[in-house]
Amino acid sequence: MEVVAHHLQMIALARRNVAERDSFGRSSYNRYYYAAFLCVRQVLAQLRSEWETLPHATYPEVLTGKVLKVLSDGRKQAQKMQDRDLVSQCSRAIVAARELAHLMRKSSVTRKVADYHPEILVNFAHVDRFTLNSVDITEAHQWPARAKAWAREIENAWRQVNA
Repeated sequence: MEVVAHHLQMIALARRNVAERDSFGRSSYNRYYYAAFLCVRQVLAQLRSEWETLPHATYPEVLTGKVLKVLSDGRKQAQKMQDRDLVSQCSRAIVAARELAHLMRKSSVTRKVADYHPEILVNFAHVDRFTLNSVDITEAHQWPARAKAWAREIENAWRQVNA
């Protein structure tokens, strides 16, 4: 999905026709969102199989609700056992869960603008970059990698506290 998003990004930059540039540009935002979303869905499904079929909008809630609770409880337990490594791992995962929820919310808003608001044009003010809804394509390009990194932190801590 990331390869497709990047390809669409490059096509958007290469087009001279304004409508085509806009279409390819907004499509790249859509694909970057889905690359991040699919990563999050995969990890959450590994944590609990019932989370695989949740609607998109509920993922941030799960991350800041149920996932955060398990990680916080795990950190408290690790503190009682004086397991500094696990306390640190849970702390990083707690930050990761919050950051990932924020990323999912922000990227979802941008994806919805790309998909449902053609009147909001992609801004090609720079030669090699563009923005949509004040989100630079470079930021969107980073969504999947950030999602993967934060998801790994969550997954690793989750395994330790649920071992």
